[in-house]
Amino acid sequence: MSDALEERIAWGEGWQDSGLVFTREDGSPIRPSWVTRQLPKLAEVAGVPRATPHVLRHTWATLALKAGVHPKVVAGRLGHSSVQITLDRYSHLVPGLDQAAADEVAALFDPAAGDIGVTFATDATRGNGETGS
Repeated sequence: MSDALEERIAWGEGWQDSGLVFTREDGSPIRPSWVTRQLPKLAEVAGVPRATPHVLRHTWATLALKAGVHPKVVAGRLGHSSVQITLDRYSHLVPGLDQAAADEVAALFDPAAGDIGVTFATDATRGNGETGS
């Protein structure tokens, strides 16, 4: 059993389910200024460069997009009201997104089979009764 779960059980009725990732022992919210003050200490212990919460947020968004996480999911995690905000802010940070999109669409084409994996509607398949000739 994890330490977090043990603490939650130990608090019983006193546990505050805030839905937050980082909380006090009783589940209540931590003041953002406290987190900001702790980050340099934690970075030193972990042996990683110092970063502000803002930098960590941007880093996560950039890595998520680069890893192929759908922009709508990234937008939701960041609390953006629109995926457009996310794309406007972060897509330039991930070089190769355009090339990756082009490569994915190109992969649909199979010249050896003479098939592109897409069925195009003709007049006959649209149900208007015409043969399309």
